[in-house]
Amino acid sequence: MWMNPQVAAAHAIPDDVKLSKLFQSLAFYTVTTCLSKSIAYPFETVQIIQQTQEKNSESRSKYKGTFDILDHIIQEQGVLRLWRGNTMFLTRFLPSRAASEATRKVYKNFYKIGPRSLSLDFLLPTILTGGIGLALVYPIDTVRCNLVADIGPTRKYNGFVHAGQEIARTDGFLGLYRGLGVSLAGVALYQIIYTTLFQLLKKRLQQIPKANWPMRALILEAIGIAALLASFPLDTIRRRMMVSGRSFTSTVKRIYKEEGICGFFNGAIAASIKGLVEAMTTVWFGWI
Repeated sequence: MWMNPQVAAAHAIPDDVKLSKLFQSLAFYTVTTCLSKSIAYPFETVQIIQQTQEKNSESRSKYKGTFDILDHIIQEQGVLRLWRGNTMFLTRFLPSRAASEATRKVYKNFYKIGPRSLSLDFLLPTILTGGIGLALVYPIDTVRCNLVADIGPTRKYNGFVHAGQEIARTDGFLGLYRGLGVSLAGVALYQIIYTTLFQLLKKRLQQIPKANWPMRALILEAIGIAALLASFPLDTIRRRMMVSGRSFTSTVKRIYKEEGICGFFNGAIAASIKGLVEAMTTVWFGWI
C-alpha cells in the first residue's frame, strides 16, 4: 500500500536507534552464547573424541560411552581437560554466528511466517552467511579438533600454536582447510532442516509463556536434534578428515568398513546432550 513520503519519514526509526538496538542484541547474544557454549563444552569434547577415535585406537576399546569418557578424563587428566579448546571454540564460533545474527536481523522484517518463509530467498542468505563465517574461521576449528583428539599418553601437540604449525608443516597450508567442502554441505543441510522446522513451529513457540522456558527449550532441542541427526554423518566425516589427512572417499570407505553405518553417528548422543544443555541455558537467559 502506498504511503505519503512525509508520513513514512515521520514514522521511520532513526538509523542510530537501529544500530544501537543491533549492537545491544549482538552484545547480549555474545554473552549468552559464551555462557551456554562453555557450560555444554565438556560434551563437545566427548563428541570429538568419539568422532575421531581412529586417531586414538585405545579409545575404541577403553571408552564405553559418553559418560564413561567423561569419568575417565576427569580421573586421569583432571576436570579442566574437558574444557581444552573452549577458548578457540568461542573464537571460531562467535564471529560466524554474529554475522548470521546480523543478517537475520536485516532479513526478518522482510519475511513473514508462511510459505514465503520457507522459500529459497529466505533460506539462501542463512546458508550463505553460515558458510562464509565457517570458511573464515575453519583453520581454528581444524587445530582445535586435533588438540581435543590428542588424548594419548604421549601428547603430539603442546598447544594451539604448535598444533597449527605442525599441521601446516606436514600437510601444507591447505591442510588447515581439509574437510571444508564437507563442512559447507553439512551447514547447508542443517540450516535448511532447522530453519524449515523452526518456521513451522514458530507460532507454537510464541504461544508458550516465557515462564515455561523448559517447554520452549525442549521444542527447540527437538528441532535441533532432527537437523543434527540428518547432518551428523557429514560432521563425522569432516572431523575424521581433519585428523587423518585422508580424502573424502577414503574416509567414508574406512568408516563404513571398520564401524558400519553406526560409525557415522559416533558422538551423536553427546552432541544431543550438548544441544539440550545449550538450548535450556540459552532460553533460560531469555534468548529465542
